[in-house]
Amino acid sequence: MKARACIIVAFVLLAVMLVACGIPVRVVEEQGALAEETAIGCGPRSVCVTVTPVPTPTCPCPTCPAIATPTPVIATATPTPVAVAVEWDQRLTDIGVKIEIVPGARYRIMSAWVTINGNWDDVPAWAKKYQLDTLGGDRHAFGTCMDVNGLVLPKTFILSWPTGSDGRTPEADGWANLALAGQYWNPADGPGPYMWQAVNGWKLVGLGLPHNYHWSFFVRWQEAQGYVPSAFDRAAAGGR
Repeated sequence: MKARACIIVAFVLLAVMLVACGIPVRVVEEQGALAEETAIGCGPRSVCVTVTPVPTPTCPCPTCPAIATPTPVIATATPTPVAVAVEWDQRLTDIGVKIEIVPGARYRIMSAWVTINGNWDDVPAWAKKYQLDTLGGDRHAFGTCMDVNGLVLPKTFILSWPTGSDGRTPEADGWANLALAGQYWNPADGPGPYMWQAVNGWKLVGLGLPHNYHWSFFVRWQEAQGYVPSAFDRAAAGGR
């Protein structure tokens, strides 16, 4: 279009000069484009100027069928289940307490045990390494959460029951705790009323005080190997 405009301007300037010299100029338009008329048609002392129109771009192959761009096929590998070894107190199974696995959770339950009346004498041998003077509560849910290197994290823990919930963060010893109410729960009637969870972690479900006896529940969560934190995870952890 720019080339055509320049040619037209040149034509106009030439016509002006010719008219100024007394030479008549005649331009013929044929089918929308400027074309030259025969010498006879122009007449004596006339000048015919041919302007070649700029061709309109056309499809190189108007009748060719469109070629579909192939859609790339991305192969996805089926994840292989990985066994997680959990330190587990058999007494949890005896009263119907279970682990509820949350798909994609960042933190997994690695250890779970109980004390009865605050007594550590009969806990599993592997649990004794976690014993502290500050963990003597006799009807509590205790929780601690570690990163992949075993360092304690300031996680929030949620204790929930059918009519409500409450949350806690760890004390100076690295453990959070919340007291449990009796509710006259009989394990023979089904799971206990409580659920205990580290935020974005697996859940321990079916907790309670069997026949109102004083039981405390201890759970240790740890970050899963190879977990890639999302933007939400990093924001929630203060950029960690």
